[in-house]
Amino acid sequence: MASFLKLFIMIMFTNNNFEFYNTTISGTTADDTAYGMFMCRGDTPSDLCGECVQNATLTLSNKDCNSSIEGLIWYDQCMVRYSNTYFFSKLAKEPFKEYVSPTKQIYQGTFNRTLFETLNKTAEEAAKAPIGKMKFATEEADLPVFQKLYCLAQCTPDLSIQDCRSCLNLSINGNIPRCCAGREGARVLYPNCMIRFELYPFYGSQLQHQQV
Repeated sequence: MASFLKLFIMIMFTNNNFEFYNTTISGTTADDTAYGMFMCRGDTPSDLCGECVQNATLTLSNKDCNSSIEGLIWYDQCMVRYSNTYFFSKLAKEPFKEYVSPTKQIYQGTFNRTLFETLNKTAEEAAKAPIGKMKFATEEADLPVFQKLYCLAQCTPDLSIQDCRSCLNLSINGNIPRCCAGREGARVLYPNCMIRFELYPFYGSQLQHQQV
């Protein structure tokens, strides 16, 4: 897959869409065909998107990964995935990653109710876009003691409305109660979707170069 990943970088930089892109590169046999995709977070400027995708692809091309027939990497501002199996427009429920705020503060009651209400509202907004359109949304909610909750949801544009909502629902009502409810912040990442919440603004003008 090393040669595919190098070619993928070249194709990415000749592509004018710096939000989402997928491509198929055929080999000499069906077994040599490779499928690749990248998606940037919906609020990421084109220059940061291109830099993130390039860094992610180069990481996948290193000696530890370049012999693998499939790979997936998440950065804060993008994700890159490749495989020798066709995966476009297909909902994948694994692998997934959960990242939880290191704070030990646990919130209960009103916080959790507001969290799940806001995450589900964000998911509904992201999922309603038709296939091929950006499925990205953010929402804010007021919390006690002059705090705010910031939420983000996104799916890959190749998913149907139903599959996008299903992916986000799995994150919100499956992963979050188990790993992250009551925490000050968390991220849940799937191959087709992601959610994140924090008690500080992390999207839009708050972009930073981070690897998750």
